[in-house]
Amino acid sequence: VIIGKHVLFGARTTVLCSCVGEGVSTGAHTLVLDSLPPWGIYVGAPARYLRERNRRPMLELEAENLKEWNDGNRTTVS
Repeated sequence: VIIGKHVLFGARTTVLCSCVGEGVSTGAHTLVLDSLPPWGIYVGAPARYLRERNRRPMLELEAENLKEWNDGNRTTVS
């Protein structure tokens, strides 16, 4: 199974396909039978498209964290 970046699976989600696109979010107890296109929210058994997921906050946070990492401002979580 190939899972893209920024994917969120709800509790007890079952994935029986080969690819879940970047930014996908599933609700609890979702049954994924087919590959899911990126940045969508899916629910149900079988999974059905609910709506688009807002990608801007996630991508801005990623860019900010990568900039800090590249600038040497690494923090350690203890």
